[in-house]
Order: sequence, then C-alpha cells, then structure tokens
Amino acid sequence: MRHILRSSLSKKLIINFLIVIIIITLINLWVSYTNVGLVKKEVLDSYSNSLHLLSEELNNLLLDKETVAKQLVYDDDILALNQSPQNKVSWEYMELYKKLKFIHGTNALQSHIMVFLYNKKLLFSSIYGTDYIDETYNFNNFFDARKNSQWIYKYSNLEDNYVLSYYKAPFHNTQTGVLAYIEINVDEIQKLLGNLSIKDSGTIFLTDEKGFSVFSKQQIPFDKQSVLDTINNSNNNTGIFNHKYDNTQLKIIYNKMPTTNLTLAMAFPVENIMKPIKQSQTLLFIIVGLSILLAVGFTMFSYRKVLHPINQLVEGMREASKGNFKIQLEHNYKHETAFMLDQFNLMVNEIDSLVKEVYENKLNYHQSQLKLLQSQINPHFLYNCLNFIYQMSVLEDTEGAAEMSLYLGKYFRFATKSDQNLVTLKEELDNIHSYVKIQQMRYPGKINYSIDLEPRIADFIVPRLIIQPLVENAIIHGMETLTNSANIYISASLEDKMIIVIVEDDGRGITKEQAGQINNTLDEMRLDKSGHALNNTHWRLKLKFGEEAGLRIESRQPKGTIAKITIPIDKEC
Repeated sequence: MRHILRSSLSKKLIINFLIVIIIITLINLWVSYTNVGLVKKEVLDSYSNSLHLLSEELNNLLLDKETVAKQLVYDDDILALNQSPQNKVSWEYMELYKKLKFIHGTNALQSHIMVFLYNKKLLFSSIYGTDYIDETYNFNNFFDARKNSQWIYKYSNLEDNYVLSYYKAPFHNTQTGVLAYIEINVDEIQKLLGNLSIKDSGTIFLTDEKGFSVFSKQQIPFDKQSVLDTINNSNNNTGIFNHKYDNTQLKIIYNKMPTTNLTLAMAFPVENIMKPIKQSQTLLFIIVGLSILLAVGFTMFSYRKVLHPINQLVEGMREASKGNFKIQLEHNYKHETAFMLDQFNLMVNEIDSLVKEVYENKLNYHQSQLKLLQSQINPHFLYNCLNFIYQMSVLEDTEGAAEMSLYLGKYFRFATKSDQNLVTLKEELDNIHSYVKIQQMRYPGKINYSIDLEPRIADFIVPRLIIQPLVENAIIHGMETLTNSANIYISASLEDKMIIVIVEDDGRGITKEQAGQINNTLDEMRLDKSGHALNNTHWRLKLKFGEEAGLRIESRQPKGTIAKITIPIDKEC
C-alpha cells in the first residue's frame, strides 16, 4: 500500500475515483435532503386524507343513527301507542320490537337501540325486547345530565362496557312522551377505527369535547388533556400540530365533526416519517463505502498490473536522465508491459554504447555551446513572466503587461538565435538590460542596476549569452531572498590589452572560502552536466579566447559577490 501511495498515477487514480464518488454522494444527499420535506408532506397529506374519509364515514353513520332516533320519537304509531289505553293490544308492542330489531340489523355500525314509553312505563330494546319500568324508576337515573341530541361517552350497565351514547326526546321534559336512546359499544368503534392503518406504533382515537375517548387497539402514550385542549382551542375543523411527550416528538392530525360534537384524531411519532429517508440514506452510505473499497481495490489491482510497470519505467528513466545507463529493469510480466520494459532495457544498453562511442569521445566546443544555449531558456523563468503578464491583464494594467511583453520578446529573440552564436559586447549588454528590466518588474523595488560600457570596446565580439548567467546568479543567489533592495553594477572596460567585464552585487554574498571553492571547481570542465552556468561560462571563454581568458569569483566586502571575466584583446574573434 505504501508503494501505491508513493505513485503519482495511483494517487491521481484514487483521487479521481473519490472526486466522482463524493460528487455523486453530495448530489444524492442534496436530493435526499430536498425530498425530506416532500416525503413529510406526502405522508401527512395521505394520513390527513385517510382521516378525513374515515371521519366522514363515521359522521354519516352517526347521523344515520340520529335520524333513526328522530324518526322513532316522532313516529305517529309510537306516539299513539304511548297515549293509548292501558289495555292496548300486545301485538302492537311486538310490531315496535320488530321495527327496532330491523333497524338494528340494517346499519353498518352495530348499536343498541331503545325506545322509552313513559306513559306506558315500557322499555323497548332492539336486543332484549320489551320490559316494564318500575313506578319508582327515574329516567334521570338512567341518563347523564347533558343536552338533548349530543353524543357522549359513558359506562353502560347494559353493555357492561364504555359506549358512545345518544338520546332524543321530543320535549325538554323526559318524564312525558317518548324517548329514543342509542348505545354504540366501544368494540364497534374500534372495528371502524381499524379500517385506518397507521404503521409503526401510531394510534387513532375518537374523542368528545369533555375528553371521553375511545382508542384503536394499537396505542401510544401521550398527554391526552394537552392534546384535547389544543384541539378544542383551535378554530379550524382540521389541523396538524406537534406534541412532545416523554422525549418523543409526535404528530397529531385531527378532524372535527361539528354535527356530532366529536373529533377523530391520530397520533404517531415523527420519526416514522423519516424512517424511509433514513433507510435510503443508510443504503446510500453503504453504497458509497463499498464504492470506496472498490476504488481502492481497483487501484491496487491496476497498480500491480499497469501502474507498477509504469512506475518502474519512470524510475528507470530518472536514473537514465542522471547518466546511469547501466540500469536494467527486472520483471516477470507476460503482458504488454513486458515488451515496454524489455525495450527500455535494450534502449539504455544502446545509449550506453553510444555515449561511450560518441558522446564521451567526440564531445567538442560546438556541442557544449548548443547545450549552454538550450539551458538558458529556463522554463520556470518563462512561466513566471507569462504569469506576470496574465496578472497584469486581469488587473487591467495594460502598460505593465505591454512592457513585460516587450522586454520578454527582446530577451528570447536574442537568446534563441540559432544562427548567430557571436554578438557584439554592446548587443550582449543590451540583452542584459532587457533581462534585468524583466526581473525588476517581477520583484518591484528590490533590484537596482547600472551598466557602464566603454565605447571603444562596444563592437568587440563575444559569445552570445556569456554575461547573462552571471547577472542571473547575482539575482537568484544573492538578492532574491533579501527583504530590502540591492544593487547590481555591470561594467566592461579595457585594461592593458585585456577586456574586463565585472558583475558586482551587494546582496547576500559569499565568504572568501566559498569563493575559493567555486574557483577550484571552475577548472574542471563540466560541459556535459546541467546546472553549472559558471563552469560553462568559464570554459566557453577559454575555448574561444585561449588560456588567458576565463572567469573568477571574489567575495565583496563587507557584503556581496564579484564575478570577473577576463578576455585578451589581441585574440581575434
């Protein structure tokens, strides 16, 4: 795994996989997040619609019961029967019982229907038939104190259970006339509530304004009084609100039935709505995790099969670029990469032979000069200048961009003339002027310079780019890291038939010992090495103007460095 992470190709492959996975994950999370509200709304709308339909069904059934009660208390036959003589024929009682029995069996919501004939002291029941009422019996003992025509909950001795009850009397005084009474067992209400399914521990309940309630068989705990107060205080017949009980967040949906003074409601945990989203999010994270594992596994597989041979080839090329042509890449591959590595081994063997035969034995002045010219075109220098032009363009500093373009064009036009290896001293120093101007623009306020050329040697011929490396060294090694400004003094003069060119700076400087070490290394020809500008300058001078020519480095006191070129003037170019 450590080898994989060291490979730039492996890193890029893993990073690309991760970027794709992260983007897909973020998109899915965003979609999931935006869908949460939609899912909540759809679930709540679905529950609200279902509750509304059930409440309408229940309301209609109860209204049917009320209608039956009204028909009974205003029925002419029943009223006549109540006012008839005591010895009225008993078959009429049977007819009334049959009517109640018929009504009991035809309604979808099973109920116990009773008719009280006060004058006759008779009770007619759809279940128990006919019974006499004792003289001492008081209707008020049978009914709760309540308004006429109102549904309420109570405990019924007849049903031995809680019931939803309703009575209807034609007059305010229940001690005269006819009274119809209906009881609906809680079990019947629960059956009806069971038609509305709430998953995951939800509950449905029917309640009146006093708090008597009947619940579906599946219940969850909540503060009933608090919920009832919220419903009663609401001016809306339908609504949804939050209710927190025992650290559980609940949703309450209710639907009032004004004609019966009842409210049908449901309660369920909010987390039930989020469960499908959480499940999909969990599945998403599992998929992302598996994708990452697959990406790592694919990368490891690719590394062994493809990237590792490529890395071997890259490392081999690095060694070859350092001049190590003895390197051989060992492998046991049998696919296409084997051919690539074998060809590399064959190539470095042939290069090694060519180096021995040609490069080392036939290295000459023209080869060294070409190598030097190529090395002068520093790509980082070019990139930085182009970046400067870009920044000036962004900042709309057209003058700065134009000035940099002008000097950069002059510099590279001079540096890349392949058909002109010799120039006048004036042309060389004009190029130095362009180069320093570029550096001044790159490092504003840090570089000051002066150029002093004796006119009588202005047309003296020198190798192209012979002074520029010295100025570059002065800036890069002596001045670039300074926080304050520094100076460069460039002069070319004639002294005792010797042209003396001096590049002097007051930058960071070197010690006398360091200057001595540099001068010692100048005596070793390293034209085949890169990164030795001073060595190249020194040997180009010697090859062109003889042993008396050359370059020397001195320590400038109290700070700075001096680079001194010496050229005998009696040497014709």
